[in-house]
Amino acid sequence: MRITDNTRVKLSELGDNPLREIANSPLREIADVPLEKLAKNNPNLLVPPANWKEHGDAIPNTPIFSLSANGELTTGNIMGFIGVGDTTLTIASRFHSDKSDYFLHYMLGKVNKINVVNLDTRHGSEGIRDFLPYLFPAYLKKALSQGIYRRYATAEYNDANIKGPIDLPRHIRVNVPFAGRVAYRAREHQADNSVTQLIRHTIEHLKSSSFASAALCSDADTKANVQKVIAYTPRYAKAERRRVVGENLRPVSHPYFTEYRPLQALCLQILRHEKLTFGDKDKVHGLLFDGAWLWEEYLNEVLKTKIEALGLELRHPKNKTGEGGEHLFIDGQTIYPDFRIVERGRSGKTLVVADAKYKKYKDRAAREDYYPEDYYQVITYMHRYDCKTGVILFPFPSDSGDIYSRERVVKNAAQKDCVVELGLRIPRAGDFVGFVGFRNEMEKAEGEVAEALRQALPPPYASISISRKSLPGMANPSASNAALVSLAVSRARDSGISSRMLASASSNVCPSEKHESSSGQTTV
Repeated sequence: MRITDNTRVKLSELGDNPLREIANSPLREIADVPLEKLAKNNPNLLVPPANWKEHGDAIPNTPIFSLSANGELTTGNIMGFIGVGDTTLTIASRFHSDKSDYFLHYMLGKVNKINVVNLDTRHGSEGIRDFLPYLFPAYLKKALSQGIYRRYATAEYNDANIKGPIDLPRHIRVNVPFAGRVAYRAREHQADNSVTQLIRHTIEHLKSSSFASAALCSDADTKANVQKVIAYTPRYAKAERRRVVGENLRPVSHPYFTEYRPLQALCLQILRHEKLTFGDKDKVHGLLFDGAWLWEEYLNEVLKTKIEALGLELRHPKNKTGEGGEHLFIDGQTIYPDFRIVERGRSGKTLVVADAKYKKYKDRAAREDYYPEDYYQVITYMHRYDCKTGVILFPFPSDSGDIYSRERVVKNAAQKDCVVELGLRIPRAGDFVGFVGFRNEMEKAEGEVAEALRQALPPPYASISISRKSLPGMANPSASNAALVSLAVSRARDSGISSRMLASASSNVCPSEKHESSSGQTTV
């Protein structure tokens, strides 16, 4: 069964779609059940990030899907897959029409710093396992931050360094005639145990896949963590995999090593991807993501290096963990704008505030009152940080191949304060061939959004050279450059730049763009 997020459908209108039978399937028992309750009672249900319980967000109380009495099925921001026994429901992103789920793969790769270069996604439940390797580096890092997992175990020795009770029957059996060695047992706090062996088997399994092995080389920390696990598991043997999996069917229960429980569940899912069920086949299992969280973290990874290249800093307060918030009023009320572009140094002046929204905007652009709370929120941030530009960043499935940008000027503002709706172009089916083509189109779209954000900055940052190659999605580069120049000149005039300087800058690029460097860059 398959559906997209933030969708409402009537089951009676689905015809031959298998989703019509969801009300009569085992999935009916998880409808309208809060995610917190499901995850607590079903360790095989993974909801990244691993520390989501610390976020204090609304996700734990959000149902995966709702099913009304009149047969209406409703989904929210939750994406991924959920299953009960052999019945599985896939919830895809509504911003990508192709069933390949390339958009979800691409965002997960960016957030987890995995360079996905070759992806052959299978349809349905057979392709679900492709998502699991993205999570392994983060879960492993979180677990190893508590140290290597150790547990007491009885080990048998036969040497001259007696550290425990003598095993007399074994001693007589192996040490006659006596040669100076003694057979004995010792109870030790061992790092080479069933849990670390499970992690080691998962590592070796991921190494065997050209796609999944990229997760083990995502960064220096992941490489070091993998080597650490290998060093602590010298007794690894591939033939013991079935036994190791069986010994880990009971979840880790330790007052200190709490982060090993989600890692253990993930390893079991990776190693047992054929059925993704353990023990009782009727239990809930799966892998779910909050679309809003994933979109926000994806934008952070994409924009951070591009903003830093301008000599600025992209600050990303995290409202879910309470990091980076500031007071709106003198006496309190903390706010967390998703992004702030600030100047480096002691001033730390905020130039632009931006908010990430996992919503559709262009479809309702004609209605000025649509999502009014989003505009109120951004304008509040602008007033708090004394900046003239606020940006709403949202995914935009483009039919024309162009970036979506709409500037809305605040009426009666003392200066030209504006809110910019900026849509990151999501390639549509037919615009690309395979995952490599999709990735190339996404990288072009990211360049377009970075350029648009640059032009939203006040001088001198908006006057930095603009490369035509960074605007590949625009149908008319000359017209696009002229529009960007016009916007930059307008913002410069608002900031008090002299008319002579404006005229000089404009004559260099408009209307014929005659001032062009050998590298193909036009100076604004």
